Amino acid sequence: MTYIDAHAHIFEQLCGFGADGELRALPNGKAVWATGEVIDLIPASYGDTTFPAERLLGTMDAHHVEKAVLLQGGFLGFANHYLQEITMKYPTRFRAAATFDPWCRNAQKIMDNLHKSFSIFKFEMSTGCGIMGSHPDFALDNSLMMGFYEQIAAKKGVLVFDLGSPGDGSHQPKAISNIAKQFPALEVVVCHLASPRRHHKIELTEALQTMKAENIHFDLAALHHKVRPE
Repeated sequence: MTYIDAHAHIFEQLCGFGADGELRALPNGKAVWATGEVIDLIPASYGDTTFPAERLLGTMDAHHVEKAVLLQGGFLGFANHYLQEITMKYPTRFRAAATFDPWCRNAQKIMDNLHKSFSIFKFEMSTGCGIMGSHPDFALDNSLMMGFYEQIAAKKGVLVFDLGSPGDGSHQPKAISNIAKQFPALEVVVCHLASPRRHHKIELTEALQTMKAENIHFDLAALHHKVRPE
């Protein structure tokens, strides 16, 4: 049987940024936010302060995973150039999603450049480590964002969202439904099954019903971690 990991991460340098400021690597797989909070980032056996593509390949091979989709976001830091290099180096093992901050002054120029190499785009919207961690809440289907989605759809791309958890300003199932309706040829992926916590059964049921469409899909990455006891 062939296994494909639909949601994987790598990083050669930790350059995370979010609601708690910058995230920087410490030895033994730990990292520290600008607030001073120290977290466990990766098992020390996986690479101490980095987790490059070659380390992921070793893990994939050990578990009979043939291919993986490399996603990125604010937690680890944007690394479009690195992911482009890796997909060129290992074209049969990896596909990668580009990302950018749509509120950058030169966002369109960035989008145009990324579109030369990427057909998958991920927007990490969460209020913790995502775009709304450093920007005020905004509608995911506003005119600015819809303009970018239209460009992705025109090139038959794939659009990936991390919405954060129910109750967060970034968790907008109705907007995702609207985006999917506006661009029926666009494949939309929502990460982490919309990131429910243990007490979000009702909210999850309602969100999944709202986002029920042929061109909306979900991955289950880290779901076991998100619904763990506090």
